[in-house]
Amino acid sequence: MLIEKGAALIRSFEAGARFGMRGTGWGNRRLQQLLSETAQQNDIQYLFVTNKTGQIIVHSDFEQINSEYDSSLNYQTILESEKIYWRKVTSPDGTDVFEVFKNFTPSHRMMRKHRMGHKMTQMLTPPKQKHPRRQVIFIGLDLKASKEVNRANILNATITGLILFFAGAAGIILLYLFQNYRSTKSELTQVQAFSDTLVEKMPIGLAVIDTNHKISLLNSTAKKTIGIDWVDEKENSAQEILPVELWEQIKNFTAKKEILVNEVECTFENGVIKPMEISISALKDEAGGFQSYVLLFRDQSEIQHLKKEVARSHRLASIGKLAAGVAHEIRNPLSSIKGFATYFKERYQDIPEDQETADIMINEVDRLDRVVGQLLDLAKPVTINPWSLSLNELITSSLKLVEQQAKEKGIGLNFSIVDQLPLISLDGDKMNQLFLNLYLNAIEAMNSGGTLSIGLNVINERKVIEITITDTGEGIKKEDLSRIFDPYFTTKPSGSGIGLAMVHNIVEAHQGTIMAKSNPGHETQFMITLPMTSEEGLHE
Repeated sequence: MLIEKGAALIRSFEAGARFGMRGTGWGNRRLQQLLSETAQQNDIQYLFVTNKTGQIIVHSDFEQINSEYDSSLNYQTILESEKIYWRKVTSPDGTDVFEVFKNFTPSHRMMRKHRMGHKMTQMLTPPKQKHPRRQVIFIGLDLKASKEVNRANILNATITGLILFFAGAAGIILLYLFQNYRSTKSELTQVQAFSDTLVEKMPIGLAVIDTNHKISLLNSTAKKTIGIDWVDEKENSAQEILPVELWEQIKNFTAKKEILVNEVECTFENGVIKPMEISISALKDEAGGFQSYVLLFRDQSEIQHLKKEVARSHRLASIGKLAAGVAHEIRNPLSSIKGFATYFKERYQDIPEDQETADIMINEVDRLDRVVGQLLDLAKPVTINPWSLSLNELITSSLKLVEQQAKEKGIGLNFSIVDQLPLISLDGDKMNQLFLNLYLNAIEAMNSGGTLSIGLNVINERKVIEITITDTGEGIKKEDLSRIFDPYFTTKPSGSGIGLAMVHNIVEAHQGTIMAKSNPGHETQFMITLPMTSEEGLHE
């Protein structure tokens, strides 16, 4: 940069000198004046011209004129070259100077015209010389200003670099934060979607109740268990929505407790009583302040039913072992007793009293033998021989077996044939035994007339057929309802307690289920569920 500046100043000075030479009276004095004016610029330390030996001809400092300048320089090489030379030197006052120098060529062959009368003469000014380039021009530039400019440039560059650095760093940080934000937002969205799906689809009822006892969350399982389709959290309180027993548990729960686990029987709006397993905990914020109640509840009806079935299976297994071990021992003495009774009846034919006694003994032995046979039948698994049949025809034919008994007691039989009912694979004989047993129990429970109703319902979602047998008799007590399928349990004075146990075994052999519910004094209903088999595609 300083080299170019020095070269430009030298060319400007040469141009000024060349222009001045066109006039008259040009000499060293005029050159000195031009040089002094050019050297007035702030960043020029000095400006001078030397001859070929280094003697200063003109100088911005008059005191330096005619003095010798740096004899170490090869002036002859400088004069013969068009190259611009530069170097750093120190002035006498100790100032650093950037010196630029080259051969000085302000003059060239010029034509000067003089009019002398009417005659034109030509002369060369200055006269042609063998070596026209015999002067060297030096210009010294102040490095202080340059250094200040460099410092300013460095400072500006540093500031600009820092600004760019911080701007870049800020951009990188913002980009990093933005990427983290997007990633975190995506993760939170996934977690929220997962938690919402988990809460909504979990097989346990979930209710969240705030400090004002308003329900803020109720999942689908909870709604289904309670028996509602939707909840307006702003309008309905927990007391209005939840069963009374659940509300009492929440009301008595204090936030000081960590968790409450309990089993309660809840009565719902449709009058159904369900055993519920509940868990209540307090949801707190980071500071430990109470926010809401979290209630988890699950219907235990199926679990209790399975427990009862397991207990019943254990009882039946015990009875089976007992029957297998005792039946043989009982039947042998019964055969002997029946033989002796027959012998005495034939021997004492003339004595009516002995004949009557022998008949009683024979009948009682036969009855005991039938009981033992029933016991053995109950203990061993029921074997079925299924075939595809029509439930409409099976129920219609089974009702004819009790039609006369029902008519004698003034009981109406109600059954409507169901159209497009799928055929089902069943053991017809065993199912007739099942229906007959249930019909007779129902007729016996209706002393003063009533109605015996049979219903059929196809549940395609579960691929089952539901059979309901309902009577309007005296019903079954609540405490007896869970034991009616147990062997030898009966509330009838003359009952054996075998019939319903056999009914249960026949249903199980068909891989179905049977349940009973009763409203004492009004009605009793048996509900049988049988699976549709591969024949379900065939219709009547």
